Amino acid sequence: MLKRLFPIIISVFATFALAAEKSPEKKPIDFKEGPRDFLEKYCIQCHGGEKAEDEIDFKKILETNTVSEYGYLWADVADTLEEDSMPPEEETLRHTVLEAHAYLRWFRDNFTPKPQS
Repeated sequence: MLKRLFPIIISVFATFALAAEKSPEKKPIDFKEGPRDFLEKYCIQCHGGEKAEDEIDFKKILETNTVSEYGYLWADVADTLEEDSMPPEEETLRHTVLEAHAYLRWFRDNFTPKPQS
């Protein structure tokens, strides 16, 4: 019985894996130019413009191209991603684990002191 079900189970998992891979919401965010796409997708709706919550205005930072001046803020974003506390659970659009890891890698590469040789 199990031998007959095994191919069916494998095909079901493969179908879900392919569907998830083709999902437009799962498109990886590119951090080569900084956190712009990530912030625009997940953060600016609450932390941008006139309605910027907690006085965090990512929109203004991105518009003035001052990303490099906000290391302390990017560290806070990294902390909230590691704690998985933003966006709030009630938000329908939440980042994936891979997107959070991509942000954390970008943060470490750009704001973590490099060991001296």
